[in-house]
Amino acid sequence: MYRTRSSPGRPAALAALLVLALGGLIACGLARADEARDDQRVRGEVSSVRLDSVAGAVTLRGDRAATSVRVQRALRYQGERPEGATHRVQDGVLVLSGCGPDCSVAYTVDLPAGVPVSGSAGSGRVHLANVGTVDVSTTDGPVEVTGATGRVAVRTGDGRVKGRDLYGDGISVRTTSGVVDVVPATAQDVSATTADGSIIVSAPPAAYRIAAVTAHGTRAVTLTDDPHGEYRLDLHSGGGTITVRPS
Repeated sequence: MYRTRSSPGRPAALAALLVLALGGLIACGLARADEARDDQRVRGEVSSVRLDSVAGAVTLRGDRAATSVRVQRALRYQGERPEGATHRVQDGVLVLSGCGPDCSVAYTVDLPAGVPVSGSAGSGRVHLANVGTVDVSTTDGPVEVTGATGRVAVRTGDGRVKGRDLYGDGISVRTTSGVVDVVPATAQDVSATTADGSIIVSAPPAAYRIAAVTAHGTRAVTLTDDPHGEYRLDLHSGGGTITVRPS
């Protein structure tokens, strides 16, 4: 069982966090609510992070020089302030949870680079930087993954999905409505499906088997389709342009 202790607040950083989270909080009906902020250090080692039905923005920032985990929270609530922590460490897993009815919590977490991330978020922006394997889903809101070193799988109901500098061994994105825009740093399989939105893949040099299918849109494919390619780009859009180009 790990415990946390409070550390000095960072008013400017937490104020910025509240601004970033505002869009998601409005969607939750909490635009007019009380606010509370805190900043804590997690004791002990964290081997992975799990999102547990978080309603609000989530930002994870991996740092190769980091040796500990810092959690900043921004609460917005109506009525009584929720008591107790909304995050916990269980068997080395940092679990980020919601804060109950009529409440939304936005997280910014600084942690060592390469930590795997999984789980689900509700409505709000998710930004994962310099993490490991990613397997996350959201109900509503944009998702951005940068610098991931493992396989990336993202599912969202409504929102743009953006990936940059992805070093893993595969990318899978599914969204009901939104643009998919990914730039792998290394050659790998890419699967992207959107019911309503464009798909943009900027791929590094390699031999690719390309399937780019759009029901109501155009194809702009400037990479060579190699039937014997080592990697596969499997791209499907219900209504939008599919662009495949060199990075």
